[in-house]
Amino acid sequence: MTSGLTDLKKGGKSCGRHIFCYNDSSGMCLIVSLNSIFMPYISKIKIQSFKSLESVDVDLGALNVFIGANGSGKSNFLEGVGVLSSAADGRVNDQTLLMRGVRPGVPRLYKSSFKDTKLPPHISFAAHGYSANYSVSLHNPLTSPEPNWSFKHEKLEITSDKEPIFGRWPGSRGFAKDVGFAAKKMVELSKENLAKLLIEQLQGYRIYTPTTSVLRGVSQDSQPARPLGLSGGGLPEALKNVIRLAYRDEAIGKITKDFFSLIPWAEKYNASHGSNLPLSPSAATSHWIIELQDRFMAIKRNRLSGYDASEGALYVLFLAALIAHPGTPSFCAIDNADHGLNPRLAKMLFDYLSCWILDSPRPKQILITTHNPLVLDGLRLQDDRIRLFIVDRTNKGKTTINRFAITPELENMAAQGWSLSRLWTMGHIGGMPDV
Repeated sequence: MTSGLTDLKKGGKSCGRHIFCYNDSSGMCLIVSLNSIFMPYISKIKIQSFKSLESVDVDLGALNVFIGANGSGKSNFLEGVGVLSSAADGRVNDQTLLMRGVRPGVPRLYKSSFKDTKLPPHISFAAHGYSANYSVSLHNPLTSPEPNWSFKHEKLEITSDKEPIFGRWPGSRGFAKDVGFAAKKMVELSKENLAKLLIEQLQGYRIYTPTTSVLRGVSQDSQPARPLGLSGGGLPEALKNVIRLAYRDEAIGKITKDFFSLIPWAEKYNASHGSNLPLSPSAATSHWIIELQDRFMAIKRNRLSGYDASEGALYVLFLAALIAHPGTPSFCAIDNADHGLNPRLAKMLFDYLSCWILDSPRPKQILITTHNPLVLDGLRLQDDRIRLFIVDRTNKGKTTINRFAITPELENMAAQGWSLSRLWTMGHIGGMPDV
């Protein structure tokens, strides 16, 4: 595990089948694996005039961790990507935003507003993929807003061809103002088309914020989805599928076994019918519920339901299912990803999580926000696919997002035994409140 900055200068242990990452001329991160398959990720996200994000460009890897003070704009960035996702799917309104985990908001709250700063009338977004780009600008009046946001500019292009596949701008004829046409264009493109791949990745984006009551099975998920709801609903069923797949997929099998290293008191886990578990009649349960067996308890009395198990164990199972299940989005986010975790468990979990994502049989790209310093010490930052971002606000309240970089000063402190977590909490890398 990475315990300090000195590890960032080493080659590091390679996770699973993948060897290294490099950038092509478009800036796209390509993963070279032992079977020479290229796995493209979204390489850059641009957001302008959205909430506290006046203008940010973020170059993404596979696992992207965002740290910063409360209110610095971390969740705003995740939600900005959610609005871009809705646009790529053809409509932007409260319903399409909610299904992606974005808090619906009126234009007055969505559009940036800074003192003494003149801003464009539209909110703009862009995503760069492997030789393909998608950009869009949206508008809704501040007064008398409409249910659907209007599309002003929209462009989808393959950069290697230097010609747009599709474009629209104010005044273009033949377009419904509140319907995105990039989504309609998808039916005309082949399955292998790079622009189609980019739009599909964007369309599938979701922000997960699992809650303890939903993971335990005592509350319904307010944002249900298959195979996992945005609050953790459906975890038992998803876990059953992952366990079944583990018998024939090595990478998935490793994830299911790693759980026991993270939760050492557990002997077995699965999903069972609620009626088969020792539950109080007063405990409302879903049809299926998580079952864990405690190896230290007496046989026949060692079965715990998700209702009684630790929330940390349930959260580890949620992350495992999110990464391992082939039906979960290839591009998604987890807000506040230190939910119910002991600091040492958080460090160990993110060390494993780094490998889970890099070894996934289906390419995964994850955005994560956290406030737990020990998470940083578990990140395998020696691999360029694992990236740490520092989120701050300027003296005018504008969010800045900068990738963590090693300076000579930090390198010297690392040589003296300073860990990333200590550097962060002591204010040496930014992303801390000025209190």
